[in-house]
Amino acid sequence: MGAKGNWSKATVAGMLGLVHRLHESRGAGPARQRALLEGLCGLVEGAVGFMVLGHVDDGGAWVGASAAHVHGMDPQAGETLVKTVAAEDGRGDPAFAAILDRVVKRDELTPLTATRRELVKDDAWYASPHVKEIRKKAGIDDGVYSAQLLGARVVACVCLARPWWEKRRFDRAERELVDLLHGQCAWVYRDEVPPAEIEGLPLSPREKQTLWKLLSGRGEKQIAAEMDLSRNTVHHYVKSLYKHFRVSSRAELLAKLLAKWVEREG
Repeated sequence: MGAKGNWSKATVAGMLGLVHRLHESRGAGPARQRALLEGLCGLVEGAVGFMVLGHVDDGGAWVGASAAHVHGMDPQAGETLVKTVAAEDGRGDPAFAAILDRVVKRDELTPLTATRRELVKDDAWYASPHVKEIRKKAGIDDGVYSAQLLGARVVACVCLARPWWEKRRFDRAERELVDLLHGQCAWVYRDEVPPAEIEGLPLSPREKQTLWKLLSGRGEKQIAAEMDLSRNTVHHYVKSLYKHFRVSSRAELLAKLLAKWVEREG
């Protein structure tokens, strides 16, 4: 692969093909997000990839994931990886923490993309519990990270990684390819960003995300899977929303919110 704007014909064809497949896909947002992750992995020859979407609070601290996808990993290892990526017990991914901090401080709705070496130096990386206890066991090492604010303090982060035993590192051209495509395909996250009407409600970030997913037609089981939560936890959020809006069903909730928004527009 060459420098930015000078990729091989095969690479350009692959990029265009990925964008075309995403636009032609009839799947919902999560299916397109997974397709984007898999496509990026293929284009930069990443053996493993993960995608995490979630909220940050007003101070820029990670609140929790609203959706997560893994490609190229054993399901159990993938679940451990995404659950600990933002962990505060010392096992969190230091490169994820670094790019999250940078993208929140920058406060722009465009991707910020960097190789792991640009985010965390080798000594700190290989000394971290995340690498020693999770990455090494899973057989994955060097990576390129791309994060972007999607509005209303929602962040999407993609990581594409090489196998532990592979010496080849991600280069500038691969980083620029990921940056370009992640920005051009940000629309696949559209369903993850609650509208201003929901963001302005006096609810917790998790309750806002649950509300938006309910109004988008998802059931509690699907919401639990997308947000990596138990069904009991999601059910608790739903009951809390019903109590807040003084309704007893999703139909009543939808009707009440629509009436409220129509009245405001009028």
